[in-house]
Amino acid sequence: MKNTSDLYVPFVFDAMWTIALTLNNSMHEIKTTLNKSLADFTFKDSTMVQILKKTLENVNFQGITVKSFFFRGALPD
Repeated sequence: MKNTSDLYVPFVFDAMWTIALTLNNSMHEIKTTLNKSLADFTFKDSTMVQILKKTLENVNFQGITVKSFFFRGALPD
């Protein structure tokens, strides 16, 4: 019997790149706007959450599965 979890590996890879690019691309704005770092993140910090969402909406890269990008407004508030 073949291990079907192998089918998900490319999607997990793209998801991890999406997370990494979002965190990396948001660091400067978090530092300059909030004088904080990613280590200070809490879900109660709505300003940092909004910066992360805005950054995620602008992530655009060629993934393994598809060209990954997010449309503005496609994420829940």
